[in-house]
Amino acid sequence: MAWALGLACAVSLPGVARADDEPPAVTVAIRGEIDLLPEGDGRVRVDLEFPADAYDQVKREGQDKRRFLRAFASHRTDAELVDADVHLLDDARTVRLEITERGGVKNAGGGRWRLAIDAGPRFLDMGEDGGRVVARFAEKGVWDSGVGYEGVTRYHLPEGAVGAGFDAATRVLSWTLPRNPATGPADLELDLRVKPRLMTAIYKVYGLGTAFSAQWVAKAIFRHRGGGDVRDLRVRFRLAGYGEWGMWQKVKELVPGQTVVLPWYPVLDERIAHLTSNTPANVMVEWMWRDADGQRHEDSDGARIVLLGSHEFVFSDVQPEEHLGTWHESFNNVPFLAAWVSRDDLVVKQFAALANRKAGGIGANQSPRATVQVLRGIYDLMVDNDFTYQHPPALPDRSVSFDVQQVQNVKFPRDVIRDRSGTCIDLAILQAACASNLGIPAYLAVVPGHCFPVFGLPDGDVVAVEATGIRGGLRPEVVPFEEAVSFGLQELQQWRKDGRILVVDVRELWTQGVSNPELPDLQADILTRWGIDAAGGGNAPAARPRPSAPPAERLVGTWEGEIRETSQDGNGFSYPLVLVAKLRADGRLAVGLDAQAVVPDGRDGIRVSINEAFVLQPEGDAWRGRGTAKRLEVNGTARESAVDEMELRLEGTTLVGRYGNEEGVTPFRLEAAAPDAPELAGTWSGTTEEELDGQRFSYPLRLEVKANGDGWQARLVITATVPTRPTPRRVEVEEIFAVQPDGDGAKGQTIRKTMRVEGHEVPTVKGTLTLRLEDGALVGRFGSEQQGYTDFRLERDRAPSFAGTWEGQVSDTLADGTRLTYPLVITIRPRDGGTFGVSALARARMPADGRQIDVEASWEGIGRVDGSALAVQGTKKTYRVGAEQRNDPPDDTTMRIEGGRLVGRLGNDEDGYTDFRLDRRR
Repeated sequence: MAWALGLACAVSLPGVARADDEPPAVTVAIRGEIDLLPEGDGRVRVDLEFPADAYDQVKREGQDKRRFLRAFASHRTDAELVDADVHLLDDARTVRLEITERGGVKNAGGGRWRLAIDAGPRFLDMGEDGGRVVARFAEKGVWDSGVGYEGVTRYHLPEGAVGAGFDAATRVLSWTLPRNPATGPADLELDLRVKPRLMTAIYKVYGLGTAFSAQWVAKAIFRHRGGGDVRDLRVRFRLAGYGEWGMWQKVKELVPGQTVVLPWYPVLDERIAHLTSNTPANVMVEWMWRDADGQRHEDSDGARIVLLGSHEFVFSDVQPEEHLGTWHESFNNVPFLAAWVSRDDLVVKQFAALANRKAGGIGANQSPRATVQVLRGIYDLMVDNDFTYQHPPALPDRSVSFDVQQVQNVKFPRDVIRDRSGTCIDLAILQAACASNLGIPAYLAVVPGHCFPVFGLPDGDVVAVEATGIRGGLRPEVVPFEEAVSFGLQELQQWRKDGRILVVDVRELWTQGVSNPELPDLQADILTRWGIDAAGGGNAPAARPRPSAPPAERLVGTWEGEIRETSQDGNGFSYPLVLVAKLRADGRLAVGLDAQAVVPDGRDGIRVSINEAFVLQPEGDAWRGRGTAKRLEVNGTARESAVDEMELRLEGTTLVGRYGNEEGVTPFRLEAAAPDAPELAGTWSGTTEEELDGQRFSYPLRLEVKANGDGWQARLVITATVPTRPTPRRVEVEEIFAVQPDGDGAKGQTIRKTMRVEGHEVPTVKGTLTLRLEDGALVGRFGSEQQGYTDFRLERDRAPSFAGTWEGQVSDTLADGTRLTYPLVITIRPRDGGTFGVSALARARMPADGRQIDVEASWEGIGRVDGSALAVQGTKKTYRVGAEQRNDPPDDTTMRIEGGRLVGRLGNDEDGYTDFRLDRRR
């Protein structure tokens, strides 16, 4: 409870920086008065008296009183601060800080109380003032800001306290407060506080407790509001699914009015580090206690927490409403980046060994020159293997490399090696990990919007490297190592002078317990599988045959996947990426890329659309090439953007690649798109014919198809009068099939079949069922080889499900004969009364008067099901050409579903029609 020592932020004054051996330019006089109450609370008042010039500056710089209150807080987490206020006493050139701390004084039972005094204040003496015992402590020192402080803090023990003393070894101020036993029923009130999110990659840090006291996961704040004493309070916590119940935290006694604060530092299961996306979990707490009569009481509670994916990093855990806008507040979690710097990953060790081989195999610590040579080997190995700087896709400002307001996806070094790309943080972490594995002290320098690695030299000096110089980043082309070092040292000097820099000592934080999470084992030859080698110099091994690019035929088709990002509130979002590859006559690949994303911005989001065409040819083990045309839209407005480069290769059946330009690179992993499943679900009916003994007869057939996982379940119902001799017979059949997609249709087998003749069940044979859609009808056959097959053609009883979003490309021919292709999106939403709200949106860029203009057409209507079609009456139609907008009479139309696609046309006889065939958005 050495309150004054927490005030460095509040009294930081520009222009007073000093060397360690220089006296402070400004000294603040401190007067602290702490009133300790019988129930263990403390009412604190601290006066800070400034010299005249400094006080005026503090007033100008500290208009937000929260700045003082934040600095006023004790660093301990086992107490609660309430009723805080700040007063500026101009006549006395004094800032007065007032606050109440609950739970800071600990009840040892039997009237004994203990208060821990932080390191720093020097005990002076213990006397009496107004009938109360007073302990005095001298405060003197210099804050990190260069401002000095000196004064006295007085602790006023509760009235009636006896046996007071201060133990210098344990730094505990203690006393005994005799009292009569409390009467009346006990009433224990819980305030459960849980951090909104937990970084799973540093799950070990949360269990370290006092070493990182701010990293508690939950707090139980108990307030005794009853009359009688609470005895033997026991509390324990658990993160359901990711750890066992923690040890009981015990409180011997609570007197009426007392508050006790119990932070929880969990020991978590390593499985938590395997989470790849945000996962909700429950924090559970249970407690028990006895009242003055010895009766036992038990209860439990819980709260929800979000477990971030193992790659997700939160730069600051200061809540927005508490943020004062100071730079250091925005980076208070930066030391935990050390957990991403892999210490014992075999992949990193192998990569570092390749780098050392490029450097000639020398010992990194032989001399400063040798250290720099090894660092060059790391840098050049990344360049030679085409590593690239990847700007974070969710960050719209290209002038910075990361945004502290977001939860950023930070890669482990092995991920950077695999993807051969990374952000500034990713690249710095990889270089730091490699250097550490080679015995070089490594640091991460974090400055506003950027991160770069710094390395220690044997002579005590340091060298900094601009890691993004490998490609892109601050320069459009590869930056030679010498220039990357020169630029890194300039950055280091610049930000040291600025003061907004945090240097993460990786080794020191490892020793403090910020260790790496467990990562899955990879194959011993994983670098070879990833195509990583020491090509380009050094003592590289003899060249070996490199894998060739996969045959073009294996890449042809549609590939789908998701790019995952994380919003600032910790909730992950993803957007689809679709590639369509076609083989050209010249043997090269024509690839179309489509990406549609909504980037969170704290409001409605920023809608980003990218459509780009590429031509690729085989180079080495991959297909590579540049974009030939690109369209970028932000919130519906076209933006200029440089075309990208693309690289594709196959890993098994997965299409792996990346695309981008000097502004950044996006890696992806895509799977072959499954053929569109036909829209079979529904009830189908009709009649079919068969022949028996030369006599033809017909009967009704009904087929009920329901979606079931990746396929369907089909129920076939037949009721027929069969012309048997001498008398016809009534035959009833019910057959259930399990059906799966098969090419452009579906195929299934019987899982249950019942057949009755004249009401009597008879033995039967199971068979097969084939289905396909043909012009809106369901066509197929059922039966078996033993009993023969029956063909049918059925019509849908009810209209298919139109609701959803449908999208695709449509084409029109302009007056000059130019063929224009553009995207069309139709959204159909159910409304009251069985109707649908229908809207369509199309955007295109059209040539006009020798230039390109943006055209947008939107249309709305009300749809009603008409048999198997959706009849839509138009209600609104709008055209926007450039900055001009006009409204036209809306058109009516009819839509239907064929082969799983929405089919129809928009337009009128005067303006012409646009036919469409759209896919349902997944």
